[in-house]
Amino acid sequence: MSEPETAHNAGVVPASQKGPASGTQCWRRRFFSFFVAALVFLACAAAVGIQIANLPSVLKYRAERALASGNFSEAMKFFIRIRRIERDSKPLQPKMSEIAHTGISKHYERSKALLDQGLFGEALDEYTAAMALADDYFFVFPAEQLLPPANDDLLDLLDAMRDDSCFMGRIYALRSEWDKARIRLQECEKQNKLRPSALLWQTYIFSLTWDWERATEALQKFVETSGMGSLLKDFQEHSRGEKVRKTPIKALVPEELHSAWTLVESLTWYDLSQLVERTGMRLFSPGNMEIGSTGVLAPCDILVRSAGDENGNYGNVLLNGADVSDNLRGYNFVAVDQKSGKLLAADRFDPLARPEDNQKLKRVIGGLPSGTIVVLAAKGKTKVEADLLLTFQSIGATFAMTEPDRLEWSHCVIGVKGAPPGSALEMHGQGASFLEVCGPRDYGKDQNEIEAYLTKKATEEHRPVIYMSGKRLDNEVLFAVPQAE
Repeated sequence: MSEPETAHNAGVVPASQKGPASGTQCWRRRFFSFFVAALVFLACAAAVGIQIANLPSVLKYRAERALASGNFSEAMKFFIRIRRIERDSKPLQPKMSEIAHTGISKHYERSKALLDQGLFGEALDEYTAAMALADDYFFVFPAEQLLPPANDDLLDLLDAMRDDSCFMGRIYALRSEWDKARIRLQECEKQNKLRPSALLWQTYIFSLTWDWERATEALQKFVETSGMGSLLKDFQEHSRGEKVRKTPIKALVPEELHSAWTLVESLTWYDLSQLVERTGMRLFSPGNMEIGSTGVLAPCDILVRSAGDENGNYGNVLLNGADVSDNLRGYNFVAVDQKSGKLLAADRFDPLARPEDNQKLKRVIGGLPSGTIVVLAAKGKTKVEADLLLTFQSIGATFAMTEPDRLEWSHCVIGVKGAPPGSALEMHGQGASFLEVCGPRDYGKDQNEIEAYLTKKATEEHRPVIYMSGKRLDNEVLFAVPQAE
């Protein structure tokens, strides 16, 4: 028997027949071994890199660079990491205290300067950064564990901030903490510090919370003490011989209060009309008819506001100045006919108290005809199931109170059934929220038509009337007084 035959009979495949397959398996084994070795090497390198990156000396270098760039929060976080590695607070406390003091002081001064410039969002960001820095420091070194005099400067600085009524009053107002804001601004007024400014802030707060009696009182004091009263009086006197007189808003506002006028700009037309009404005049305005980017124009005036328990606790929906909502805890719901502005439905859903309200609200919105205007206002503690977000998206919204950490948030929507997500008017957040659209106006758009309308109304109503083309200082005011018949 030949050699190949013997091998075949013994069940052994000749080398000439298995060459290619054996080579492929060998290549695969080599590749796998190389791949495993590479992974092990990379893991080791990463581990070494992490250890190097976390060396106290490296972290201290990064902290110094953060300090040099003015990023006190990042520097503090680097020192917190060093403390966790070294587990020894004593050597680090002086440096961390210095960072906290310097950083908080700078954020505080920037915040005050931004408030005076009318840059309220940026001012609140600076105050928030100061408090975050304090929180980081006192998390590592609780105040009750610190011994004087090491921390005297830092605690004195924080006390100075808390004692600054004019500063804290404005900060509380920007955070929608109305009760705290009122108290601190009243203290500011009594101290005769920034008196006209404090009174303007008080007017703003009372207007937003619809405390019209106190809003009127604060407004009258503001007009008297700011010099605006004499400007208005002169303007009114010079208007006697004219049917309609026109001027930019800034001509009626003292220059030192121009930066604070942003407060007035943030009020709704409804709020402004209520204030003007209480001064014995009537306000007309162009308003805004567009409901977000839905392509639908409001058939009537719609105002919605929302707030959690700590920031006002309200959920109102007004149609042409009349509150049609239940204004109770949960989501207050209103449906309006797109063409006539007629109220179609109003209800309130409180899923926290009644879980079945989730599905009820879902069915109510789902059953509305396409094109229906839908208004939502959350009041107090509110939470809904996650699938209700899809229902809200069907009216153009993008948010719902689905998360436990948002129970106290505000949320309001003016949307349209069938509109794409993101097209509705919508506002939500930790503070209070407000939305407004205005229905058709019957006094025309041409200035001659508006002036004729104002003259007629002033004579009919026997009182001055004004028309504001907008809320900014450079917008014009038209003023008409009753004419002798």
